[in-house]
Amino acid sequence: LEHLDRHLENGQLHLVAPPGSGKAVLGLEVMLRVNKPTIILAPTLTIKEQGFNAFGLFLKTNKKPEWISTHIKQPAFVTITADQALHSLFEKETEEAEVFR
Repeated sequence: LEHLDRHLENGQLHLVAPPGSGKAVLGLEVMLRVNKPTIILAPTLTIKEQGFNAFGLFLKTNKKPEWISTHIKQPAFVTITADQALHSLFEKETEEAEVFR
């Protein structure tokens, strides 16, 4: 965290770390510092739910705040979704665009 601002200078951060190493906590800190709309892509629905539950622990509530969405078609300031959903949305929009060509 001490060097995080330096790593964010180009507006990007790529993190690879094993399970349980604190990626979710680091992600929360990055989101607080950047303070811009954020999408969190999880590889599976299970991991997506774990990401959402991490917010609940951080916020100390079971109620989902209105600024968090778990639906890619209804984004919020923070949107948590499975990467499959993003891929499906992109594929559908590409197919629809081809119909109108």
